[in-house]
Amino acid sequence: MKHGYVREVKDWPYSSFHRYVARGRALRWLAMIIVMWFSRWREFRADSGGAKLAGRDKMIRALERLGASVQQDPMPEQLQAFGIAGKPSGLARLFMSHPPLEERIAALRALYT
Repeated sequence: MKHGYVREVKDWPYSSFHRYVARGRALRWLAMIIVMWFSRWREFRADSGGAKLAGRDKMIRALERLGASVQQDPMPEQLQAFGIAGKPSGLARLFMSHPPLEERIAALRALYT
């Protein structure tokens, strides 16, 4: 219903544009979650391949050394603000490109037992 200069939202000429933009943003977030899941999956596959080539125990020790070096040399405060350091939880885990080292080591230990 039109009353002077006031128009209903469905009559607004840009309402379909805003829906289009909102759908695009939602699909971008969904695509990012899928890409990050695939990246984490590839890391587990790479660890498995490394364990087959070099041996499971050597691969586990290498990951443990990597974890120890990260703990000794903490990330600068500027990087921590972006969530690069630390252990993300909740929704932040969906956007991780690499699984935590503890999960990678546990997967290697469970792989050949």
